[in-house]
This record gives sequence, structure tokens and C-alpha cells, in this order.
Amino acid sequence: MIVSGSFDGTVRIWDAINGAQVRCLAQRGCAQSVVLSPNGRLIASGSLDNTVRLWDTITGTQLRCFRGHADSVWCVAFSPSGHRLVSASSDNTLLLWDTEDGHRLQCLRGHEGTVWSAAFFPDGIRLVSASVDKTIRVWDTAIGQELLVLRGHGS
Repeated sequence: MIVSGSFDGTVRIWDAINGAQVRCLAQRGCAQSVVLSPNGRLIASGSLDNTVRLWDTITGTQLRCFRGHADSVWCVAFSPSGHRLVSASSDNTLLLWDTEDGHRLQCLRGHEGTVWSAAFFPDGIRLVSASVDKTIRVWDTAIGQELLVLRGHGS
């Protein structure tokens, strides 16, 4: 299965073998970032409308719409278990969500510019993020603290 998002406000599911479109999901606003959960049952999409949406890949149903960012969401990533989701935004924050009950677990602050990307470590606890502020930060999501700041990129 392959998932894609577009400025046309759609999230599409594709068959990775034959290339056929399996499903087209409509959302409000551009789907900036899309990611498939580790078990293939969920899709998360981040949008220019400041939201993160959670979709069921089998039914195409929108399960949740997470609100909490004050600006566009540029990246979404599942934890290895799929039970948590991180979203990175132009509001300089990372938000951590519980995919099962929909609650916001944490707001990670420290970047001084748009956060472009984020990914969980294989341990599912640590998280790495990269920002326009030219830093890469490592976070401990169990305690909600920044562990390390890497500097060195010029742009």
C-alpha cells in the first residue's frame, strides 16, 4: 500500500503491486504530509488548515481530527507501535497525540522556527525533529524534555 497527499485536498491509497488507486479520501485543506501506520490500518495526514486527521485504511473513514496547532502542519509520524503520533508545525512546536483516545499528550517547545520534520527512534520513546532554525533536536517523549540540540547546518 502507498499513500499520497495533495494540494487538491485529497489523500489517496494506492495498490503497491499494480498501481491502481484503491481509495480517495477528501479532507479540508491541502494534505501536506501523509504517513501509513506501522500495521497499515491507519493513515495520518497533516494539513495547511493546522489539523491532523486520522483515517481508517480499510473503510476510508475519518476517525479523528486533531486540533492544537496554531499554524500549518508540515510533518506527521507514527511511533513504532502506532499508538502515538507526532505532528510538526509552522507554529514551532511538535504535538504528541494518542491515536487510540485522541488526546493530546504533550507539546514540545524549543525550536525557534518552523518544524519541518520529525521521526520516532525505534525505541518509540525518543523523537528527533528538524527545523528552519537550523537545529536538529532529540526529545524524550516519556518526560517531554529536550535531550540534545545539534547545530551545524548553514541553511
